Amino acid sequence: MEYGQIKHVDGAHWYLTYLIIFYIISAIYISCFRDKLNKGKYYFIVILIINNLLNIMSSYYSRLEYLYILTGGDYLGYLLIGISLKFILTENKKQLTNYIIFFMSIVNIIISSNIIVFIGIFIFTVIFIILIKYPIKSCKLHLLLYMGKTSFIQYLIHQNIGYIILLKIINLTGHYNICYVGITYIIIFLISTVIYEFYEKKIQNIIKLRNSK
Repeated sequence: MEYGQIKHVDGAHWYLTYLIIFYIISAIYISCFRDKLNKGKYYFIVILIINNLLNIMSSYYSRLEYLYILTGGDYLGYLLIGISLKFILTENKKQLTNYIIFFMSIVNIIISSNIIVFIGIFIFTVIFIILIKYPIKSCKLHLLLYMGKTSFIQYLIHQNIGYIILLKIINLTGHYNICYVGITYIIIFLISTVIYEFYEKKIQNIIKLRNSK
């Protein structure tokens, strides 16, 4: 796999490098949203425009991919659609900039991926808004809450470990079946549960104790 102009980069290292860059950038972006003068949100509008242009232009000039990654890459739209939606749903005084960023983030997702991904995001967003505005009893199920607690671990291991498990199942059966994805997720969930109970939960308790002092 090629990362930027560097050939033969392992997929895991490429993915982690991309994510580490994005995490650093997202921390800066989130701090901009805390700007009481609202100037930070105007920066996002400019960043979204630049990100979209770099995404389109990088297909013609591959070296622009570095700048594209440094503006948030493919993940920018997902980050900003979540942040802007949070402010739209919680702020008493509705601000136009939040809506502009929300709709520009949708455009960003369509450009960086495709219309099918956008439809999936749109459906998820509608369901999310409905559940926030009109909570139902099913949202309080212990299993769903526990899946939420282990979701970050699932996110961290789903790609490399998940793909290995899925490929092993496909090799054993000799064919692909959508049910194998479900089996893989169950295994990932069980692994995440073990890591959460014996590692992350203890770390969270240590952090809580230190913060309480």
